[in-house]
Amino acid sequence: MAPDELEAAGQTAGGVAERVPGETSRVLGASDDAEGGLRGWLTGSELDACTTEWKSILDKLSAEMDQQGDNLRQTAANYRRAEQEAGSGMTAPAGR
Repeated sequence: MAPDELEAAGQTAGGVAERVPGETSRVLGASDDAEGGLRGWLTGSELDACTTEWKSILDKLSAEMDQQGDNLRQTAANYRRAEQEAGSGMTAPAGR
């Protein structure tokens, strides 16, 4: 296992997760503009419902990506610590 790669993947996942909410907010603006042109049509309210649900799903995905990024970074730290402890155990005199 390569803890540096896990650490980097965790950082990337966290970085992407941070950007998602801002990007999904932009989708809402474009959808609201489109809805304005559809006043009185059922399509407008359906577009609103679809866009709202899509944003919710993407926000949940963002939170999950952030959590998985944290998990990857923690796994890398745990691996490094275990390697250090194993190395220390091999250099210590027997019985101590």
